[in-house]
Amino acid sequence: MEAVIKIVRRKWTEPELDVIRDIWRSGIPVKACMHLLPGRTCGAVKEKARELELPKKSRKYSPTWEVLKHLMKDGKPLTALQASKLTGICAEQIRSLVSEHVNDGSAHIVDWVRATRRGHLQAYFLPIPGESKPKPQKLTPREMQQRYRDKFDPEDWHARQRKYVNRRYLKRGKLIRREPLLAAFFGSAG
Repeated sequence: MEAVIKIVRRKWTEPELDVIRDIWRSGIPVKACMHLLPGRTCGAVKEKARELELPKKSRKYSPTWEVLKHLMKDGKPLTALQASKLTGICAEQIRSLVSEHVNDGSAHIVDWVRATRRGHLQAYFLPIPGESKPKPQKLTPREMQQRYRDKFDPEDWHARQRKYVNRRYLKRGKLIRREPLLAAFFGSAG
């Protein structure tokens, strides 16, 4: 004798459908809200949402984002790398979340700072709505050279340039180096 297993499916009630719509509008994952629909599985809820032709569920809720909001409730902005070191969460995931939330207006970038003297720019962000500071444009090679030159005294810069040119001529064999004693006796002219 074979046992026949019958799957009995309960009909969805109107209050259950309202709960599904509420879950879908919130950013909270379906799995986290299953206690509101006892006797139903997560897959059944998602299938019913498709039948109801609800739009794709937004992924605004994230436990990582909640951790970041709690960490930064004092109003002090952090970079993704700093937040990563404090929370142990991957910096790339934090950057992705920040980008997502800045785009939808629930977070903003306070400032852009170079990671190192010539490194890439890092965003200091806050997980609260506000106006984001635009990312500065990259420096052109000429601007980078000028910024480097401005660090030196003009006389030092000229001495560095002469030293470089002399070294280049010496390598090519166009400059003959004289002994200082011979140059003192006979002069530096060849």
